[in-house]
Amino acid sequence: KLTGYLTGGISPFGARKQLPVIMERNLLEHKDVLINGGQRGLLLLMDPKDIRDITNAEVYAVAKKG
Repeated sequence: KLTGYLTGGISPFGARKQLPVIMERNLLEHKDVLINGGQRGLLLLMDPKDIRDITNAEVYAVAKKG
């Protein structure tokens, strides 16, 4: 509701309304990750450090193991 986008089509890039981006810390351990490109079914393969830097993401340990 905050973004105006359908579920599954939300991307941290180019949103109409700027919202904070929160990133799971463990993502930074990977070489590449898939992230939504702003449209359903459009995925971008990116270095998570680039995602963090481009979006000014706040990085936290939010995921539970298991």
